[in-house]
Amino acid sequence: MRETTDDVQILISAARILSERRQERIVEIAQMQGAIDCINHEIGKTIHVDSRDARVDSAEVLSIRGDLFLGMRLSTAVQECLKMRREPMHSDEILHLLKAGGFATNSLASAEDLQLSKLAEKLRKNTKTFQRLPNGAFGLLVWYRDTLTGTTRHKRSKEEV
Repeated sequence: MRETTDDVQILISAARILSERRQERIVEIAQMQGAIDCINHEIGKTIHVDSRDARVDSAEVLSIRGDLFLGMRLSTAVQECLKMRREPMHSDEILHLLKAGGFATNSLASAEDLQLSKLAEKLRKNTKTFQRLPNGAFGLLVWYRDTLTGTTRHKRSKEEV
């Protein structure tokens, strides 16, 4: 029996949908393992042997739609990247996800190394949204509000203005 063009298209669509669902489940499992490891660490148990690999794999299998960041402002797109990964990321990881999601990275610069430095600069300057960690990674400021003590900014009173 010979398959028709319509049958082939249906099978291709079904395979794509199942592949996307599989990827989502892999990421969910890696996130669950990370949570289990965090709890075990808090209670003093040893961390699961495969936990490090699970976190690395979750970064690699995080598949995003090719048009997810199309037309977004840089700050909004980076916030979405961080929310998707649910952990701090270095600027090169963020740039990779932005490109995969269709963000117009040429708006930063034409060369990739310049794009990376411009992205890092913009994230460092946007202190109302992003927090730069001592290891150089960036996270959302709301993740760290409770752990940050005070601010280095001087707030002017109405008399000073």
